[in-house]
Amino acid sequence: MEDILKRKEKETLDDYRFRIRLAKVNKELDLDWGEIVELLGLECSPDHCRKTSYGLKEAYDYINSSVPKYFNEEKLNDIEEKILELKKIRAQISDERALVNRKIREYSRIDNIINLFNKKINETSYYNPLLETYNYKKYEPLNQEAIILISDIHYGLEVINSFNRYNSEIFKVRINYLKSRIVEYCELHKIKKLHIMLLGDLISGHIHNSIRLENRENIVEQIIEVSEILSSFIYELSQKINEVVVYSVGGNHDRVLPKKDENLDKDNFTLLIDEYIKLRINNINNVIFQNNVQDNDIIIAKICGNTCLGVHGDKDKISTAIPKLTSLIKVIPDYIFMAHLHNCKEDSFGESEICVNGSFSGTDTYAKNLRLSSYAMQKFMVFNENGRLCTYNINLSKL
Repeated sequence: MEDILKRKEKETLDDYRFRIRLAKVNKELDLDWGEIVELLGLECSPDHCRKTSYGLKEAYDYINSSVPKYFNEEKLNDIEEKILELKKIRAQISDERALVNRKIREYSRIDNIINLFNKKINETSYYNPLLETYNYKKYEPLNQEAIILISDIHYGLEVINSFNRYNSEIFKVRINYLKSRIVEYCELHKIKKLHIMLLGDLISGHIHNSIRLENRENIVEQIIEVSEILSSFIYELSQKINEVVVYSVGGNHDRVLPKKDENLDKDNFTLLIDEYIKLRINNINNVIFQNNVQDNDIIIAKICGNTCLGVHGDKDKISTAIPKLTSLIKVIPDYIFMAHLHNCKEDSFGESEICVNGSFSGTDTYAKNLRLSSYAMQKFMVFNENGRLCTYNINLSKL
């Protein structure tokens, strides 16, 4: 009898009281009704408890005898499945609500970024306008064009390790050195048109915890400062070279939300950087900022008649990029330019070639912990109607 009187684990008080009163009616307990009232803590007389308990017994027996008439085992299982499905839907709605709230917080922060962005660009354009000076004809160009691949700047990142030192000040030194080498090679090869491909990861962003700790500037500062530096970089090159065409794709570090699956295709800070640059170089007649036609993530360009594609590389593998991109855009490229791997590589597939750019920033903590490293470098290539004439891997690691 003692086992019956014990309240079971996870048994509610109402269920416990019901079970004990039913056991008394079924003569399973050797207690009088007064003892039952005291045991269950009921606020009624023993006689009232007895009468209502017999009523509960009748109701209990009726319900149990009626269930088989209306519910067979198959129907009960069906009901249980529907209840389980409803629970899943409720859990899904809860998860979606949490995601929406998180995105609202993120997008509220983005609105703040855009407001600061607009204020900054108006101030900069007023005090430091980039105006056409018509000083760019320094040589008589040949029918040759060049391309500079710029990628993996990770602006805002600060790295101090055995393999690399990098911060925003070192970036400025490196970009000036890169500009000097571009001008030198353009004059050497008498380049008619310079193509500048910005292949993503221009800012450090916040996709890894180690990167968030290494970021010296916040996202707003990263976007505004790298946009202004690149605008000035393009402007100064335009004063030395007859024609300049700028292209851009976003990278994984540029995405708005840290988790990849939570971002839409256009949730990328590169769009802000692009707009900043477009507004700043708007009055330079020999510079064109070429918008991507088929997809935000794919550049399509003609360089001396050669079909060239540009991608960041986080969505592609070097071994399959050529056949997959060819199938996607229905065009056979002569060249595909990639970044992301932080390592200078080249390969070919059929008659197409793939060129992987190095990293502007060099080895950071995240790469080091994955045992990935390479020196900081960017690719400059010269083309004529027959294809690629030569390549300069411009080493930035000593700066």
